[in-house]
Amino acid sequence: MDAVSVRSPARPARAAAWGAIGRGAAPVAAFATLLLLLAMTIGTALAVKSVMQSQSEARFAEVVDAASSSVLADVERGFTELASIEGFVRANPTFTDVQFQTFASTIGRRNPASQSLGFAPLVHSDNASAFNRQMQARGLPDYRVQSEGRGEKLFPVAHIFPPIPEIIELGAEVMSDSRLRTVAIEAARSGSLV
Repeated sequence: MDAVSVRSPARPARAAAWGAIGRGAAPVAAFATLLLLLAMTIGTALAVKSVMQSQSEARFAEVVDAASSSVLADVERGFTELASIEGFVRANPTFTDVQFQTFASTIGRRNPASQSLGFAPLVHSDNASAFNRQMQARGLPDYRVQSEGRGEKLFPVAHIFPPIPEIIELGAEVMSDSRLRTVAIEAARSGSLV
């Protein structure tokens, strides 16, 4: 048998050139697609990070605001307590220990954060004996200023609620306690309760 040879029609030059580019472009197109996917992934990650950071900052701001509000409320309660004690002392300068205990326990119930309330007036040492008698007449029969030096300014603890003898006792000289000395000096200087 005779062999028949079939010849394909000749491609035009343009089509042949395009086929050659198409075959070489496949790896380039795949690489470009991978680069595009990588860029999209990085963009998405950055967007998610930005959103998470914004939410985190917002939550942090909320926590700071809540803590600040709590601290401010505690400070305001403390100032209210001081103003209450000052009003009580000014309105009734000869109050008894029972009256002070009743007053202070009311504040303590309303503000459990208060550990203790006390009152230590300025007493000149020359008047310590008279002050002892005055406190004894106010319902504290065993009251005695624990320091009776001459010419000194004393700040004896006259009332305290609740009683905390392991820390400070009635009659104790505030100036002898380094923790309270600065406060007593400020009270004497300013003429106000601290």
